[in-house]
Amino acid sequence: MDENFDASKYKHELEAELGNRTENTTKSVSTYSQEYKQFLNEQLGSSITLYSKACKFASKILHPPVNKKDYDQVSNYIKLLHLDISPQSTLSLAYLSAIIIIVLSIIPAVLMLSIYPLMGGLVTAVIVLYVLSKTPEFMFNIWRSKSSDQLVNAVLYMIIYLEHTPNLEQAVYFAAKNLPPPLSLDFIRILWMVESGKYAKISEALEEYINIWKDWNEGFVESVHMLESSLYVSSEERRQEVLERTINIILDSTQHSLMKYAHDVQNPVQAVHMLGIILPVMGLVMLPMVISFLGDVVSVWQIVILYNVILPLSVFMLSRSILQSRPAGVNTSDIYSYYDYKNYQASLKIGNKQFKISPKLTGMAIFLLFITPSIIYFSRLYAQEGNMLIISNNIISVAMSLLIVLGIGFGIASYYYLRVKDLVAQQDFLNKLDKEFSNSIFQLANRLEEGMPIESAFKRVADTMPKTSIATLFNNIYMNLANNQQTLRQAIFDKQNGAVSKVNSSVILGVMSIIVEAAKKSSKAVSFSLITISRFLNSVRNVNERLIDLLAETVASLKSEVKLFIPMISGIVVAMAVLTTNILINLSERLLSIGSVGGTDSQLGFGATLLDIFKIEFLIPSWQFQLIVGIYLIQVILLMSYLLSGITHGSQKVERANTIQKNLFIGTIFYVIITLIMSMMFISMTRGIGNTL
Repeated sequence: MDENFDASKYKHELEAELGNRTENTTKSVSTYSQEYKQFLNEQLGSSITLYSKACKFASKILHPPVNKKDYDQVSNYIKLLHLDISPQSTLSLAYLSAIIIIVLSIIPAVLMLSIYPLMGGLVTAVIVLYVLSKTPEFMFNIWRSKSSDQLVNAVLYMIIYLEHTPNLEQAVYFAAKNLPPPLSLDFIRILWMVESGKYAKISEALEEYINIWKDWNEGFVESVHMLESSLYVSSEERRQEVLERTINIILDSTQHSLMKYAHDVQNPVQAVHMLGIILPVMGLVMLPMVISFLGDVVSVWQIVILYNVILPLSVFMLSRSILQSRPAGVNTSDIYSYYDYKNYQASLKIGNKQFKISPKLTGMAIFLLFITPSIIYFSRLYAQEGNMLIISNNIISVAMSLLIVLGIGFGIASYYYLRVKDLVAQQDFLNKLDKEFSNSIFQLANRLEEGMPIESAFKRVADTMPKTSIATLFNNIYMNLANNQQTLRQAIFDKQNGAVSKVNSSVILGVMSIIVEAAKKSSKAVSFSLITISRFLNSVRNVNERLIDLLAETVASLKSEVKLFIPMISGIVVAMAVLTTNILINLSERLLSIGSVGGTDSQLGFGATLLDIFKIEFLIPSWQFQLIVGIYLIQVILLMSYLLSGITHGSQKVERANTIQKNLFIGTIFYVIITLIMSMMFISMTRGIGNTL
């Protein structure tokens, strides 16, 4: 095969293979520049575009030096992320942002005559400088995590195409058209680089790309090399053997990586458990007593920063690193990728009418509904005169603060619930369809190998699998072919009546494209391709099931902790804090009363000394402590649900949102009930000391 990339020859071959159709699905090599630009506009998010603009703006103001090693490394990240910026501009943005923060912190430091705003600004500037200078690397890790799940499918698509058409350029293009982002953009870029003249051969551009993965997925690199070698074998039989071996290589590599991940992930998950749950809860248990003795040193804002900022960020970073290390598997179908989920609106049926509601607005409305009574209550409470610690430290204040936690938890949970309310059933149907699909295409391959016409083969397989989703799909294809007199492509992909027009499975859509392309060769070519795909899908499913089995104990532990143990422990900790605070307040009143009702000077001195030791005036009101713990609980549930969903389902957005909303509803309700009941029990116990509440 001639590896030189001849545009006119390639266009001629594409037209011969794909046909000159009216829907303009044929792509000549001369269109790769336009198609690459279109992919960039569609797949690069607004945040990435904003980051690129900010880097370009900063580069006009600052020009910091960059050493060659960092320059080369950041250049690779930028190239893989398809960003139109320079490595120097990323540092320009980092330094400029740090300088602006320092300058802004000087102003309040001068006005307040305090060094603390400046110190805070310096710390923030250092953090911003580090984060922005490392942003390309962080973005690359996210890209690599998303792309790794698609590598197996990429190899499959190229194998299937090369089985009936030994043309590497067309195989890469076929994979690009059937893969979801971000890998589809990478494959289009490979072809674009050849078209633009950067590489003379497609194999050279492909080699440069696969070198990215040599440290993370050797199986993918070896598989692509095997695909290239299949083009130079002497016989058709030998070529099929090479392609068969390629499948074994990528599957064995995937299985090994997933098994290793399943064994290695347990220790990091335990680290998340210790950092996010065990150690913070132990600290919360001791916190009321610590404040009672060190109240002049430990402030409420320090606790807020520790528990509601530093700890959640630490747990998030650790959880993200665990998920980013998840090796390549099969790219599971996700309904979300077929909806404009940024502007998605859920449907609500009232009577016979269907209404569209915004998840964001509904979540915000629920949040406001719960917190409004609390805002009114606390604004009136703090308008009173007197000791606010004693006035506000009662069961009503605790209950009102619990309303705020309910508002936050229910608001976020409602948002995620409405995001997936109409999609969960579709996702379940899609998962079921994918599971049935691998067995059905094996039967279809056997019918075609017998010489049966393709429309009859679809009908025969559907008859052997009655009352299944896949039977409905195959019957629709048969009806379009037999009764509507459509071509095979129209019967499957027609936007109005096509059998897969409402089937949002990337696997099924890709396989149907393969059937259409292979059918132009012969039924034998279709049969061979389908047998390969069926074997591949069954193998990947077995690997994923094995992964779930190995992680079953870890996943079950996370589920029980998120729904039950974390809310229960948090509620008990808050109730203990209520008990401790009330005991100290009541004890202080008794000590003061001892000295005020005819007591001796020694008695008054003894009571005053105890009050000085306990530092009652620095105690945190119970409702404030509950608010800190309640918000931290919601943060932990969100983070643990994110980790749990990522381990089990990868990057599926529907499963992630569904997991979050379920855990938030259950965890928040359980926490509020436990906190309220236990607080009331402990408050009744303190009445023996004094009747403060």
